[in-house]
Amino acid sequence: MRVSYVKVDGQGATEDEVPAFLREELTLTRHVRTGFDIDFPAIHANPAVHAALGYKGQYFSSGRMDIKRWWNERDRSIVGSVYFTKECEGPPGVTHGGAIATALDDVLGTQVWRYAGYHRRGMPTMSLTIRYIKKVPMETLLVVRASVTRVLGRRVHVMGGLYEPLTGEPYAEADGVFFLPRPVDPEDLLPYEEALRRFGRLAPAEDQVPEIRAYYAARRPSGMAKLALLLRTAFACVSAAAAGALLLRTVERTRMRAAPVTAHRIRRRVVTSGRHGGERRRCVRAWSLRGDGARQPWQR
Repeated sequence: MRVSYVKVDGQGATEDEVPAFLREELTLTRHVRTGFDIDFPAIHANPAVHAALGYKGQYFSSGRMDIKRWWNERDRSIVGSVYFTKECEGPPGVTHGGAIATALDDVLGTQVWRYAGYHRRGMPTMSLTIRYIKKVPMETLLVVRASVTRVLGRRVHVMGGLYEPLTGEPYAEADGVFFLPRPVDPEDLLPYEEALRRFGRLAPAEDQVPEIRAYYAARRPSGMAKLALLLRTAFACVSAAAAGALLLRTVERTRMRAAPVTAHRIRRRVVTSGRHGGERRRCVRAWSLRGDGARQPWQR
């Protein structure tokens, strides 16, 4: 997702200017300006690189808000500012809830990129829960924060929110879960600093775009690789289903063997026939009564 930067009249004249209420915090510890368009400008803006990546659509773009982010290298968290213009209006004089959710999803997603590493296939949002606490004003700079709470397998849990710069009172808070796709290639998921050195803002500027195109074009999965991945997935599904059925059968047999037996009777019925009075067994019926008085399926 790409959020365009706009000039904030009366609040800041340039994109690189740090809001006044963040200057002291950013000087206490080392912070780096971050964001996908800041860290990977060639990947962000070049259509040829998009083709090498396999992107077929357009980036989501909004010129209605200004989001700036700084990465705290010590705490591994993000702090920044958000400014909503009048185009983000929902109820009269209040920012639309969808614009708030867009800003929080963008900042939480950036936090996952910086924390977990650079994944060239993206890290989709699995869930995003927004708690709207107060009405969010427009044309006012607000503080936005995000941090990772825990990582469970390939699920990254993140929390963040919008806050009043002076008092720290929350306007809205969010909890999100982001998914790390399984790498097809070992280099699909790189440490963020390594990705910056290869094809980010720390890489040499000359011939950066051709190198990025060649890098991703060489790692696009072939038809055979996709088929092998599909077959492995199908085999795993069939194996899981067979294991589940076997487990159910084992549990049922154990339960039947452990059932109490209070009575056990065998009844036979012999029917005689024959012209000369000879006897032969014509029909034999047998069943057993368990403690619950019910016949077993094989005894009916």
